[in-house]
Amino acid sequence: MGKLFFRRGFKNVFTTNAYFSSNLVKFIAKYFEIARVIVYNSLDKKFYSKLGAKNLDEIYETILYLYRQTRHIEVLNFINDPKNDVKQFSEFLVSLSPSIPMHIITSNLEITEIKKIKEDAERSGLRFVYSQDLMEINTKCYNCGNVLIDRIEKKINVENNRCKFCGAKINLLI
Repeated sequence: MGKLFFRRGFKNVFTTNAYFSSNLVKFIAKYFEIARVIVYNSLDKKFYSKLGAKNLDEIYETILYLYRQTRHIEVLNFINDPKNDVKQFSEFLVSLSPSIPMHIITSNLEITEIKKIKEDAERSGLRFVYSQDLMEINTKCYNCGNVLIDRIEKKINVENNRCKFCGAKINLLI
């Protein structure tokens, strides 16, 4: 279906856990403009080994490939461990682009634990880190802190991929 829609000019979004063969991702990715990658506990090796995943390098390679092949990539990071070390995974994303959005989705964590995880991801260099649990739904400029995308008032303060307030380059697909 993605191939058919792509040929008719539709914008396709590919949502994946990124755990499949490199041949498959190469076949599929060319028909999608946006990739949403779902990971759990920041690709924690212990967590994934319990699921039977033997080689997380394949997931990292898939994310890298999707980053290179699509116009926009974002990560949904489901975290259920308050001791989650988001730093290594965040640094990997920053090595691709600090503008990759990361959505932190938690289960049964305290607000202070969620804030710490979010702050650790931001300290690693990610510019757009969100948590629905913190009720932060607007996108702010990484440079000046002003609201770029106001989802409540439905305003966008980005012109020509730049912040209207300070001129910082914003690499978001709007």
